[in-house]
Amino acid sequence: MHDDIISLVRSADNGVSSQEIAERFLKFKTPNERLAHATVTGILAGDRRCFYADDKRWHAAEAGCVGGVKLDSLPLVTVFPLANPHQRNEIWHFSLWKVYPEIVPLYNHWLIDPRKLGAEERALLVSATDETEELPVDRQQVAAQLATHLDKAMPVYPCWRDQALTLHFCQANGETLTDDHFVMSKLLRLLELPKPLPGSIAQVHEALLGDAPTPTYARHAGRHLAAEAREIMRRLVQTGYETLDALREREQQEEASFDFSSKSFTAANIAQLPPDPGVYAFKNKAGEWLYIGKSRNVRQRVGSYFQARDESPAKLDRLRAECYSLNTFACGSELECLIYEYRLISTYKPLLNTQITINERTGSYASPNDTILLLPHKDTAKIMSLWYKKNEKVLLREVDPNHDDADEVTAAIERFFFAGSLPAAMDNFAEQEIVLRWIARNKSVPCIPVYNLADAAEVYFALKQECAEMVNNDISGYEH
Repeated sequence: MHDDIISLVRSADNGVSSQEIAERFLKFKTPNERLAHATVTGILAGDRRCFYADDKRWHAAEAGCVGGVKLDSLPLVTVFPLANPHQRNEIWHFSLWKVYPEIVPLYNHWLIDPRKLGAEERALLVSATDETEELPVDRQQVAAQLATHLDKAMPVYPCWRDQALTLHFCQANGETLTDDHFVMSKLLRLLELPKPLPGSIAQVHEALLGDAPTPTYARHAGRHLAAEAREIMRRLVQTGYETLDALREREQQEEASFDFSSKSFTAANIAQLPPDPGVYAFKNKAGEWLYIGKSRNVRQRVGSYFQARDESPAKLDRLRAECYSLNTFACGSELECLIYEYRLISTYKPLLNTQITINERTGSYASPNDTILLLPHKDTAKIMSLWYKKNEKVLLREVDPNHDDADEVTAAIERFFFAGSLPAAMDNFAEQEIVLRWIARNKSVPCIPVYNLADAAEVYFALKQECAEMVNNDISGYEH
């Protein structure tokens, strides 16, 4: 169905609305615009073959392009995290620049006060503008802005270390970045150019453009990366890698060349994984949980662990050497992935996971009152509901509008929302924070305002109505 939707979008010169897609492929009848868009977005989010434009219609990223999206039409954004040279996990500054159609700045901000740097570092890194601009005071706000800029983009990082650094920073502050990205060292290897020092913008610039950039401020590092990314894409097209699909085929060839003889899974198993949201887990031969992660595109994320790299951190080497079995758990949405991953890590404490403490937010967004969020389900005939009781608990529960027990569901709603306080547990706070941060970025998700309804029966009827409309827009047979 997914590829059929893409074919329709590519064949439509003026784009396709979410309502048209929902009616044709999801069998909605006279679909509600908001509900149709939420459902279709859950299916197409992260698919670089299409995008949702200002005209409120889905368009092909490169209409009619047989081999996939052309490299010089990708929504590239260069990302340069400037880290403390003495403490690599401390980020000082982020610089993001858009590559096409023109090189323009998207986001340049310090996470520290640059006026407190040493004189030598200030002279190299700090511009006059940095001296007067308002500095970010909330790292969660910075992470949220990064996630917003990169959500529909294809990030380009100087090296694997910088990609991991950015990913870890966002995860620690409640944000999830796209799985689609490029790393400069990998692109240079495809062009068979000399391998620079990891993250060396000056060396890459010289290898590609023939001259090293003069020392510039931190905010300009991303601009140099953008110029380098344009030149790399031009050369890749010249050497035969005209589309994104061509690069993906090369990645699968690298996965196939990995030695899987000591594993219970193969490159073919990875290639058959769905390009959908989910949680994945590696175990060692003794059955111990080795690593648990989440992804908007499980196939791409899992495959990336077994591709050739110029940098190979000790943690990755150990994962490759010790992993024996692979389990994946399909999810319908990013939020479901976030909750499920957190619960699995908390329960099994995998050997290689960095246990991230979810700190109390310092942002200004308010906690909603009791509500039920309605999310896409991995089965398009169902809906995943998330029950949120303010300052107490979070519950994930699937809803099948055509097959459930009204009395049992109503009783569950009564126990969760109307029967007084729920017993507290250590994980409650973290799950509430995960939901709140996600809501802050996804304000239009369909929901049932439990706080505004009289009793469990009224909540159940509203839930059935809304879910039925999302699935097939036929609620005539439901009782409350």
